[in-house]
Amino acid sequence: MTFLVYSFQSVFALGLNILIQILSVRYIHCTGYFKSIILGFVTGFLFVLLISLSCMHPPYFQSTADFFSILIVDILTYSFLSYCYFAFINTSVTAIRIRLLQELDHASDGLSFEDLLINYNSKFIIQMRLVRLKHNHQINFDGKRYSVRLTFVSIMALVIEFMKFLVLGRKMRLSK
Repeated sequence: MTFLVYSFQSVFALGLNILIQILSVRYIHCTGYFKSIILGFVTGFLFVLLISLSCMHPPYFQSTADFFSILIVDILTYSFLSYCYFAFINTSVTAIRIRLLQELDHASDGLSFEDLLINYNSKFIIQMRLVRLKHNHQINFDGKRYSVRLTFVSIMALVIEFMKFLVLGRKMRLSK
């Protein structure tokens, strides 16, 4: 039974990730969307480590080098599965096309072009995002220029960009 759990631990960890995110958003109302994603990811990551450490000794592994090699593969597998899940759910939050369709669906009389411009004015959207990033202490503003602060979010953005580079071969946008 342990071998079966170990074989599918990344898939089980992803399921745990999703479950924790759903529970934290629905039942722990103090957890926001992004915090629920982090909480789910970390919970799944810890699950991968726990299962790996419980299977560290023979008969599963003959040497410590084997264990660490497979642990790296397990962590990467879980990280890539989590990235795919994150990309899938984040599409509905960030894609303007999907948000437009949702807003048009909720408006019983439809919306005029002017109504849509109020919500999708690019200058307004950027201002709102900058206010949110500043409020969450993710960026600094010195009165003239904005700059990125080293936070968990900025590190996570670098990891996501690195994963895009590995999978898609695209140049990282956040690298200098």
